[in-house]
Parts: sequence; C-alpha cells; structure tokens
Amino acid sequence: MPITVFLRSPLFAPRDGAAAPARAMVLTGTLHEDGLSGGLTLTVQGWADQDGRSLSAPARKLFVPYAKIDHALLED
Repeated sequence: MPITVFLRSPLFAPRDGAAAPARAMVLTGTLHEDGLSGGLTLTVQGWADQDGRSLSAPARKLFVPYAKIDHALLED
C-alpha cells in the first residue's frame, strides 16, 4: 500500500553515513502490512526535508516506531 509518513523530528544520521539522508522528515514509499508491532515497516523510495525539498538517497526498507511518527497519509 502506498504511504507518505510525516515525522515529528528528522531521522538520526551520523556523520559517517546512515540508512537515511540527513534532515529526512517526509518518507514516501510502500507500507509492509506484515511488519513488526510498535511502528511501521516501509520501503522508502522518496525522501524530503521538512520544507518538502527532495533529498537524494537510495530506496531503503525501514522500521519507524510510532513515537517518531506525527501522521501518515495512506493512498489507495
């Protein structure tokens, strides 16, 4: 199922690299409904900062805890 997730704060990104680009707060991708409990498991294809500017990064499968999520837009 297509989904856009809006985070409360940016994903953590250490200086030596991370699973996500620095300042990522809007994640667009596909929801995995069989994921872990306590959050959303998704394959992220699109990354953006809080101003909607696109960030460059490869697609990644991530688990995002509910505490990190402000809201999500589910698309049919």
